[in-house]
Amino acid sequence: MKDKNVGYKSLLQQGRDFASLKMEGWRLMAVEKATEMLSAIVFVAIAFILGLCVALFLSLALVHLISEFMSMRLAFLMVGGCYAMLLVLVVVLRRRLIVDSVARFLSRLFLQQPKCSEDEVSE
Repeated sequence: MKDKNVGYKSLLQQGRDFASLKMEGWRLMAVEKATEMLSAIVFVAIAFILGLCVALFLSLALVHLISEFMSMRLAFLMVGGCYAMLLVLVVVLRRRLIVDSVARFLSRLFLQQPKCSEDEVSE
């Protein structure tokens, strides 16, 4: 009877160890996914800010170029109108351009199975 109790205790301890290791694995995977998501957000924010700077300087250069052929006011209105049309285009295509891309990124990030290295597979 004593051997049965030892066997059950051993089995219970192994179950606790397994559950503990699983929880640790889930925590590590959550940290990995959060890190990937935050790094993507930071990258997009930096790219957006730099893109705005580039767009500003290119717009001013374009206005200066167009102002040689017409008045400065009309050149600014023309470039502003191009940006307004671009804004309308983004709003009309927001599902395809923004929502689907974000959904695809998040589903790939959270639903993709973690990759095992060759060392883990051989063990």
